[in-house]
Amino acid sequence: MRTPVIVTFAVVATAVVAGVVAFLLWPTAGAAEGGSDTGRTVTLMGNVTLRSTSVEHWDGTPGEECHGTGGFQDMTTNTPVTVYDSEGDLVAKGALQAGKWYDGCVFSFTIPNVPAGMVQVQVSQRGMVAFSEQDVHDNKVMLQVGP
Repeated sequence: MRTPVIVTFAVVATAVVAGVVAFLLWPTAGAAEGGSDTGRTVTLMGNVTLRSTSVEHWDGTPGEECHGTGGFQDMTTNTPVTVYDSEGDLVAKGALQAGKWYDGCVFSFTIPNVPAGMVQVQVSQRGMVAFSEQDVHDNKVMLQVGP
């Protein structure tokens, strides 16, 4: 009577282990076709430095708040940051955090759930800048606006 229970348990356990191994080792459709692993996401962290005389800050103390003026008035808190994939398809949106003065007005941004791979980043309506998957991984998404 115990033998059928043990055999049934062994069969079920083998099937479960095989299913888990297949799931972990099976490539996604995109990866199998040479594309990126469409299931993985990353948190995109970066910054934009505004180097211009068109920056409003108070006395130049490092860390004080700042923002753009004149032709750079779009460089301020909550300015949209848009992320596109290598094909130019919109994949994520975020916004600039408050600018801080450090020999230029530096705005940071953090955008979760960005599909892994090469990305193009656009701040406000300014041009897109491409970054490799390695740049994103190494937190090297840094842009500069102004002369």
